[in-house]
Amino acid sequence: MKNKYSVILGNLGNTCDRFCKSYKDNPSTLEMLSQAVKIPHVEGIELVGTWDIGPDNVKEMKKRFADYGVQCVSIIPDVFGDQAYGKGTLTSSDPAVRQKTQDYLRQMSEVALEMNCGILNMWMAQDGYDYLLTTDYDQKREWLKEGTARLAKEFPTLKFALEYKPKEPRNFSFHARMSDTILAAKETECPNVGVTIDTGHGFVAGENVAEAVVLAKRAGDLLFHMHFNDNHGAWDDDMIVGSVHSTVYVDLIYWLKKTGYAGWLSMDQYPYRENAVDAIAESIEWVRRFEAIVDDHFDEIDRLVKLNDAAFDGRIASGGGRMKITMDRYQANWGMVELGWNTHVHGVGRQFATAKEAVEAFRQELSVIDQDLPPFVIAENGTPVGKIQDGNSVILFNFRGDRAQEISLAFDRKDFDRFDRGDYTGVKFAGMLEYDGDLKIPMHYLVEPPVIRNTLTEVLCKAGVHEYAVSETQKYGHVTYFWNGNRSGKVDESLEDYAEVPSDVIPFEQAPAMKSVEITDLLVEAMASHKYQFLRCNYPNGDMVGHTGVLSAVITAMEAVDAGLARVKEAADKYGYTLLVTADHGNADQMLETKKGKTSVRTAHSLNPVPFIIYDPDNKYEIKDGHYGLANVAPTIVTMMGLETPDCWQPSMI
Repeated sequence: MKNKYSVILGNLGNTCDRFCKSYKDNPSTLEMLSQAVKIPHVEGIELVGTWDIGPDNVKEMKKRFADYGVQCVSIIPDVFGDQAYGKGTLTSSDPAVRQKTQDYLRQMSEVALEMNCGILNMWMAQDGYDYLLTTDYDQKREWLKEGTARLAKEFPTLKFALEYKPKEPRNFSFHARMSDTILAAKETECPNVGVTIDTGHGFVAGENVAEAVVLAKRAGDLLFHMHFNDNHGAWDDDMIVGSVHSTVYVDLIYWLKKTGYAGWLSMDQYPYRENAVDAIAESIEWVRRFEAIVDDHFDEIDRLVKLNDAAFDGRIASGGGRMKITMDRYQANWGMVELGWNTHVHGVGRQFATAKEAVEAFRQELSVIDQDLPPFVIAENGTPVGKIQDGNSVILFNFRGDRAQEISLAFDRKDFDRFDRGDYTGVKFAGMLEYDGDLKIPMHYLVEPPVIRNTLTEVLCKAGVHEYAVSETQKYGHVTYFWNGNRSGKVDESLEDYAEVPSDVIPFEQAPAMKSVEITDLLVEAMASHKYQFLRCNYPNGDMVGHTGVLSAVITAMEAVDAGLARVKEAADKYGYTLLVTADHGNADQMLETKKGKTSVRTAHSLNPVPFIIYDPDNKYEIKDGHYGLANVAPTIVTMMGLETPDCWQPSMI
């Protein structure tokens, strides 16, 4: 897609708003022109009549344009700045003002022809009204039509593009939105009268500018010109393109290409405070990026647009509980992933007519909660309604990375060998975000993942502190991957040692002690080595067994954790360590809940405050008054170790 880019010259020199007289020096017209032609990819310039050009300097400007090798894209008549136009131009109740406007527009049309410019961009800003019951809407629209038609007939080789805007400077504009502006153009019965879309004006009007493009096409190729800028929809802020409506611009550019628009894309911004050249250059760069997206994926977007019509059939095709299929983590049980693969890709599983029917049946038959649902497939006449097939697009809407990595590998990797994928050659796969920046899982994703800096490990490694981390598989990533800011690798190989105890592949309620003994053994052994200045472990019992809702199992689980902590306390006394005990959330602390007078088993995390316990027989610490959370734990640890905390951290609790 090869578009032509231009800029409204006056945008480079707009230095003030209605509050500040000037934010920077105001350059001359020629200075602005010399700056504009240096902006990458700019091939055309729009000039504002009287401000930039008129009969007195048209020959000089024509020569300047030729010397610079740029084209005059359009002339924008200044029918908004003169005091005489304050109550209307072509719609003024004063015949003298209407004639003055007509004469001025004729003059600007002649200037446009002299500049070899094909468009007179008519933003009739003062043609509107401010109060109700003060205006003859019919008469004034008639005057507007007559004046425009008279001009168009006099200059048949010139295009007259009506630029619409719902308000400002008048509270109500006669050219307010695409629909009434198309009507105004059609009423002139002149083929050289059309429309300019200013994207920012469309946003303020509450329009979908892409649909406005289609309306102009349907009305008879009436889209003559485009102004690009951005805003938040409440006011014509004239911001950098894509700073607010990035997705909208992809849609817009797709439809510009689809409808065959071959005109200019003109940057229309008012960077009062920013460097004007840089701001406009950035806008063009964003437009080019959006164009590249459309060009690279045009056929896919085209199919998507056609797919999502009123007849689109969207429904759940298969499913199962996260603890049973698909969503394994830390490579503890690839069999779960394989079971999910066979369910979603091959349509293997117990069939139901609807997902609701499947969930209700399993709850009744097995007395299980949603996370423990067996796999199911939605089918019609024995045939799965939605198997994932080669060439399909698949988006994994999982924000957290731990349970998304293995299934992402199965879809992404050609050399995948953890299980037999069957007759599978590939799909277009993307994750919500990149789930592992070190392993590049997945290759394609929708949102850039957050960059997490200044982690506790980074601070400790910088200070030369040797660390040790241990847990069983179910929480191993919580003391490694998540702990280090969603990194699978280490910050410093020489200062970090990890130990993983393989978790049992059985329901947690059947072995609620989990691997607490083995975790404790390794932790005590590491303490005894005197090799480490900072050690961390995670006992998963409270969380994983808590989710089962089985009270007897949860009691056993917490007794196992208590036994482990008793041994850790003993080792801390023996080897001279300070012991800190906390949690990231509650679960085993609340096993029942009452809603609408009905008490039931609770399997979700609680919202209760978690403890933060400091055990150090040799030192006394006092927690300062305040409300604290997990963000305060790291600075507390660093303070206890006598190290300096980063400025971006929350305060220490001691």
